[in-house]
Amino acid sequence: MVSWREKRRKDYESVFLCSILVAVSARGMFSCGGEVLALRFRRERPDKRKNLAPFRRCRFFVPMRGMVASRLPVFLFEANRIMIRHLSGTVLHSAPGEVVVSCGGVGYLVRVSTTLSPPSPGSHAEYWTFQRVREDALDLFGFRTRAELELFETLQKVRGLPAKAAQAVIGTLGVDGLQAVLEAEDVAALTAIPGIGKKTAQQLLLELRGKIALDKVGKRKEIRDDVVLALLELGFSEMDAERRARTARKKLGGKAEVEDLLRAALQTGV
Repeated sequence: MVSWREKRRKDYESVFLCSILVAVSARGMFSCGGEVLALRFRRERPDKRKNLAPFRRCRFFVPMRGMVASRLPVFLFEANRIMIRHLSGTVLHSAPGEVVVSCGGVGYLVRVSTTLSPPSPGSHAEYWTFQRVREDALDLFGFRTRAELELFETLQKVRGLPAKAAQAVIGTLGVDGLQAVLEAEDVAALTAIPGIGKKTAQQLLLELRGKIALDKVGKRKEIRDDVVLALLELGFSEMDAERRARTARKKLGGKAEVEDLLRAALQTGV
């Protein structure tokens, strides 16, 4: 028979699985998890202090003794909530794929795309961040703009696409570039990205088609309109001009110049 202590421990594990609890003192000290939970539990059941042992053995919480919870501001976040959304500070360390940013005396390890050049130590860095909490890891993925962050969240819904591969897609193509690749259904451009195979590229096209709308005033849209307008000036019907432009983009890819797209559109069979 399961004791009430074991049941309570499992309840805490299931509810606060991989949660992060940060207690910041005036000296900048930090506490993760168990002690504050234990102190709170101790206030509720002062006669059952010996029953705190299961909580201290819980692998999801790391107790730090000697800290008074009532004097510290406490921030508790469950696994499905966002804790850190934006960071701005000084770069302490940088390496391919990671940057340590100092914010308020705390250094945060931010995972960045390996396709981008990391900032130099001592420089200012600012990232929109996505927090991923797992049983064995807590990661912060950093992005230069909020649009890139929102795109990353969309890519996380694609089956079989790892987080690092999704970050590589954004770092290589950017938001506008990925929109153009999806519109042109350019599998080759996706497979050229590290970590993206042909099957994953096809899955990306299948699941994201129609979900990421093209910016109607963006540069790629303007290029597409220029090709269509040029074809209309040459006497093609609107339907035929759009079909030829679409075929040219699919053949040459979303990054092709107007002249190349127009030449390919003229060579497209009726």
